[in-house]
Amino acid sequence: MADTRRQTILKAVADLVENAKVCKTVERMHPNPWEVANPPAALIYPRWQKKSPAPDDQVGSELSVVIAVIVEGPNLQDALEPVLTAVEGAINADPSLGGTVDDSRITDVQFELVEITAPRAGAYVFIECDYDEPRS
Repeated sequence: MADTRRQTILKAVADLVENAKVCKTVERMHPNPWEVANPPAALIYPRWQKKSPAPDDQVGSELSVVIAVIVEGPNLQDALEPVLTAVEGAINADPSLGGTVDDSRITDVQFELVEITAPRAGAYVFIECDYDEPRS
C-alpha cells in the first residue's frame, strides 16, 4: 500500500510540474540529472519517508520528494529563474498535490552548476508531504 501511495504522490507532483508547461521533459526517476537529454527538465524522485502512529487506526506518514530542475544555456541564471519560479508556483498553488496528501510544503531549494558538453545549472526543490494511511 505504501509504495502505491508514494507512486501516486510522485505522479501528482509530476503532473503539477508538467502542467506548468516550462519543462520539455518531466520524468519520475533518479538518474544522473546532468545527463538528461532535453533541458529544461524536471526529474522527480522520493528522498525519504517517515511513519508514526496516528489516531483512529491510522499511520501518519511524511514523504520527502525532490524535484531536480535542470537547464542549460549561455546565461544559466536567466534560464533557471523562470523555470524554477513556475515549478515552485505549481507546488505552492496546490498543497494537497491533487488531493493525494493532507499538506505539502517546499522546505529547501539548493543550486548546482556543472559543465559537461554544455553549461548546465540545476536546482533541487525539496518538498515534504504529510498524509495518513490505514494501519496494516
